[in-house]
Amino acid sequence: MKKIYLVRHGETNSNVAKVWQDSSDELSPRGFIQAEALAARLQHLNFDLAVSSPYKRAKQTAEVISLQTGLIFNYSDNFVEVKNPSSTVGTQQEKVVGNKIFEYLQARDSAGDRDNFRFEDEETLHELINRGKSALAELAALDGSSVLVVTHGTIMRTIVTIVLNQHDKDRLASDIFYSGRYMETVNTGITVLNYDEVSKVWSLLTFNDHAHFAE
Repeated sequence: MKKIYLVRHGETNSNVAKVWQDSSDELSPRGFIQAEALAARLQHLNFDLAVSSPYKRAKQTAEVISLQTGLIFNYSDNFVEVKNPSSTVGTQQEKVVGNKIFEYLQARDSAGDRDNFRFEDEETLHELINRGKSALAELAALDGSSVLVVTHGTIMRTIVTIVLNQHDKDRLASDIFYSGRYMETVNTGITVLNYDEVSKVWSLLTFNDHAHFAE
């Protein structure tokens, strides 16, 4: 049995402002504190391998973990955050006409073929679900029984919804994605998956555990 620990990166200023971000955003001062609390908790676990998204906020979180645990991270694009339309980056999400994020979400949600709808240069839902499946395949192929992954909120939720829908082979990508619409992930929250290497079945053990905040 293989155990995968998926952790979301620490807080960024864009997270606080509810602004959509790109790959360059850095951790806020509170984000570094969160990463240190996470690292202190992870010190009590033994990991065979560690993987991170190469986005800056994820790499900074991984670096804090490395300092406290000695883990050496590899980087994989399978675990980067969903690519949103370029015109939405730096925009605060508001439900008002003229807001690019609002226009994008309205257009995507009402599209006849939501799986393949493309507003601009973003990742389609079909592409996102396929990348989530590639991420799971990458994890399944890794040696070692305990793997730590530093990643992002949307791709983490996507991976979880794929696991929860793994036996429905004909389900639309958009249906898989929207089944996780009301799942929340906090910064440095821990989600744990089990992978049975005999049956090749994934299971969700814990979701969004952030007891290290004592909140």
